[in-house]
Amino acid sequence: YIANPTGTEAFPASEPEYATVAVVGQGNYSPEEIRNMLIEVEDQLLQVNGIQDVIMQFGTTGAAGTMPPDTIGNFQLQLVNWNHRVKAEQIFADIRGRVEQIAGLDIQVMAVENGPPAGKDINLRVESNNYDELVPVVAAIRDHLATWPEVVDAEDGRPSPGIDWQITVDRAEAGKYGIGVRELVPYVQLITNGVKLGTYRDEEGDELDIRVRLPKEERTFDALDSMRIATSGGMIPVSNFIDRKAVPKVANIERRNQVYVMNVAAGLVNLPEGVYAADKVAELQKWIGEQGFPDSVNVAFGGAEEQMGDANAFIVSAMGMAMALIFFILLLEYNSFYQVMVTLSTVVMSVAGVLLGMLITGMSFSAIMTGLGIVALAGIVVKNGIVLIDTYNDYNRHQHVEPVKAMLLTVSQRVRPVLLTAFLTALGVIPMWANVEFDFIRREIVVGGLAGSWFIHLSAALVSGLFFSTLLTLIMVPVMITAPSVMWKQIKWLGANFASVSQWVSSPFRGKATAAPAGFDGVAVEIPDDADGKKYVVSKEAGLGDKEKDDRRDAAE
Repeated sequence: YIANPTGTEAFPASEPEYATVAVVGQGNYSPEEIRNMLIEVEDQLLQVNGIQDVIMQFGTTGAAGTMPPDTIGNFQLQLVNWNHRVKAEQIFADIRGRVEQIAGLDIQVMAVENGPPAGKDINLRVESNNYDELVPVVAAIRDHLATWPEVVDAEDGRPSPGIDWQITVDRAEAGKYGIGVRELVPYVQLITNGVKLGTYRDEEGDELDIRVRLPKEERTFDALDSMRIATSGGMIPVSNFIDRKAVPKVANIERRNQVYVMNVAAGLVNLPEGVYAADKVAELQKWIGEQGFPDSVNVAFGGAEEQMGDANAFIVSAMGMAMALIFFILLLEYNSFYQVMVTLSTVVMSVAGVLLGMLITGMSFSAIMTGLGIVALAGIVVKNGIVLIDTYNDYNRHQHVEPVKAMLLTVSQRVRPVLLTAFLTALGVIPMWANVEFDFIRREIVVGGLAGSWFIHLSAALVSGLFFSTLLTLIMVPVMITAPSVMWKQIKWLGANFASVSQWVSSPFRGKATAAPAGFDGVAVEIPDDADGKKYVVSKEAGLGDKEKDDRRDAAE
């Protein structure tokens, strides 16, 4: 599976029923201009087949998800019932094709996610303590993404192009004339947002500011330069104390964990066969690692990539905790570390079955749903090993049956219930795996419905894991349980044969043997050289005597 992965994703992709169209425009548009541009987009949306309802809203109001920067309006779309339309990808492609000719606007189409919100396929954050280093890095990443033909709806957190005027007061120069910032600020406010004179309440009780400023046609820098302020030295031009400089416009500054942050996001469409969004993210990560970005800049991937990391960490911790609980419970039951490890090996077999099933079907690995399936599968497959080992221990430990015979009796009695429970469980989940829904009220059978698409990865893990692990359990568990006793017998047999061979080899080099019969302390006899095949009797008075001669003598008498 490592050599031929089928791709990974945080949550299984399912057919959306709703979508959001974000209209992005940069500029100081009036409400009437925004309305006219939204109506132009709406006219194109109404011509797309597969859309049931369209709701137009200004700004980001009512948006189902995170909107890109500079969004001036959005449309909430409800698609036609899945049984009577084409796939949402085709509808979104039709929308992009119709609105791409509208000048001055960037139209982005986003499906409303059914699972946990992950955002766009590529979602990353550029972080740094130095704000000036963020923009070049974000621009480089955005330009690189623009070279990918699969990228759509790209966005970033750079401020919109524009100019802000930075006003600096020369405090030292102003101090020479006995004035300060407080006296100079009203002159700047006269050509900007006005000087606040006071407040008043209207008929509804709301408090409003009273401000005064120059007429619209006179609110210019030339007017500011022509103004004079009364000082101890007479009337002095305000421009003597104020310095203005044009700087790039900064709409807002975002900080996360006390560092500056800019986001970069993009969607992916028309990926080649066998290529997944996670593969493109890995490709982008490799490219970023090869660039010589400043050390103070850190690129962190979020969205689906972050969700997969969190989900995998949770699944690993949950799996480890489950295995620890199973280990201690089985240890109390079996009183054998080896049998516990054999039982837990069935979990490894089930994971192998899950991966094999994904390779055969080409299904991607869902960090959330497939991971949950593996954790649930652990408790199911361990049961098969418990049934076999518990019955074996009853025969072997309590009834003292020889290990191999005890295992044969165990398999003959337990193979049927193990197969029935495992296969019936798998067969019961197969309709969910095939995404077949049975509606008994309407008397309908729906194949490929939207409701069941969420659980395909979960049920596929259960089905493939159960089938594969059950077959391996019925073969490997009996072999591993009886292996120690069989191997010990073989070792003892080899040891006995080795001892016999060693004795035979060393026999010509040994001296004549002497016998010291039991009960005859201090009496030693010497065995004759022609003693082969003869029987002798030892007595304390006569010593070693020929038993055959004594028997013949007794018979003659």
